Amino acid sequence: MRRKPSLVKIAQRLILSMPYIIEAMKLNIVNYSSLARLLKEDMERLSGRKLGEGSVKIAVLRAVKSLLEEYPPPERLSRALRGSELRVVEGLSVLSVAMHEGDKLLEGLSQVEKAKFVQFIQGFSAFTVVAEESVASELLSRVSSRNVLQYLREQAAIILTGPPDILVTPGVVSHLAMSLSSRGINLTEVLSSYRDVIFVVSRSDVGRAVEVIRNLLEVLERSAS
Repeated sequence: MRRKPSLVKIAQRLILSMPYIIEAMKLNIVNYSSLARLLKEDMERLSGRKLGEGSVKIAVLRAVKSLLEEYPPPERLSRALRGSELRVVEGLSVLSVAMHEGDKLLEGLSQVEKAKFVQFIQGFSAFTVVAEESVASELLSRVSSRNVLQYLREQAAIILTGPPDILVTPGVVSHLAMSLSSRGINLTEVLSSYRDVIFVVSRSDVGRAVEVIRNLLEVLERSAS
């Protein structure tokens, strides 16, 4: 018979499903009695038994201690983003096609000259190209319309180029993405290329997205001085 996970493991699973709680934990601003009350019903459901508030709180505290040991200290994240450069490329489109149309996209890309921005992503369900609108439009003409899964125009890429530490520091992309999502900004695509972290957003969200990231970088610079 398969054993049910311990209360600590259950608490860890629930906390990991709430990234905003994890960020608050890192800042040591969580009321753990309130967190235990929040998780109690789900912990009872997953454990299959009634639980007292005391046992839930103990499990939560042990789960938090274990989780915090896995995360890098805040100053390491600050160091990984400090001094980053920010650029914006507008006038982009995002084209996703069925897998068997990928060769046509590659052939089309090989004939593109002087494209200012092209990103090609191969997944398990689709090929996706992020490129300036003229390039994406040309590629679109090469594939059957029934195999076009997505074609989004009026997109923009926000490119953050960080120091070498950005390559080896966990949590950089998630920290940036959470900051953007907290402002209701949808990320069409999230890409990376060496020290570049690239967020593709709708052109209508560019101003707010740049403001969020610049504010984050300025706070990190001030905290370092």
